[in-house]
Amino acid sequence: MANTFKNAATGSNTSITTMYTCPSATTGVIHAIYVSNIDGTNDATINVTISGSANFQTRRHIMKTVNVPA
Repeated sequence: MANTFKNAATGSNTSITTMYTCPSATTGVIHAIYVSNIDGTNDATINVTISGSANFQTRRHIMKTVNVPA
């Protein structure tokens, strides 16, 4: 079976954003998540979640309130 890699990169964001929707009858695998803070002064606190449905009812945190230093 062939693998199809998707880059779901996004810029700065402060709201819930759908980065990838897995088509039906397929399986999605998160290979890596890279987080950076380019602010030279302020730390950032981030949350990363996954959802098993389009309406975000089954969200699960991968990272919750993680501090990313400036």
